[in-house]
Amino acid sequence: MLHKIIIALTFSFLVSEASAQQNAQFTQYLDNMLYFNPAYAGSRGNMNISATHRQQWTGFKGAPSTQSLSLHTPLKYESTSLGFSVLNDRIGPINQTWINGTAAYALRFKRNEAKLSFGINGGINLINGDLTQLYAVDQNDPLAENYVNQIKPNVGAGIYYHSKKWFAGVSSPQIIESRSSLTNLNLNIQRHYYLSLGGYFSLNRMVKIRPSTL
Repeated sequence: MLHKIIIALTFSFLVSEASAQQNAQFTQYLDNMLYFNPAYAGSRGNMNISATHRQQWTGFKGAPSTQSLSLHTPLKYESTSLGFSVLNDRIGPINQTWINGTAAYALRFKRNEAKLSFGINGGINLINGDLTQLYAVDQNDPLAENYVNQIKPNVGAGIYYHSKKWFAGVSSPQIIESRSSLTNLNLNIQRHYYLSLGGYFSLNRMVKIRPSTL
């Protein structure tokens, strides 16, 4: 009996508030840098179109699923770039869709052929919650209600430095924090910050490596 009490007390002290990332996640984040940092727009030097699909835990109902489409290009005046992105992220009964327009301005450094870009993005976040998908032990549970749609404004900003050998960026693609009430479920949309670092290295004429972190 005593050991059960000790175990129960131990677990009670271990209980604390949990936090988790709300924004979409990508394994191949280098193919979705415009989503993380608006200053990335136009950094490739030409028009760039990227489309990705990520399916996690395939075969499980309510498993995370994310799709993205982005386009960005420098303008005739190459220091200015524009971009557009759409991202759809579903996990369980909650589905979020981000639609953003992006603008960036770059300063050039002739000495090392590098650029320092400043970018902003603006758009909307569509939040959908179909709580009827949840399994309710109590069939009269007030959470099990109908589909709800909400639209939230979104503004973000970032800085991105890149040269032929390395790159670094810091950004917050969603500055505006908001609360979405899906019936009896509250979603607090938090501000996220991202730091990206990486480089380009040639092992020989045929092989190049690109280590990076986000």
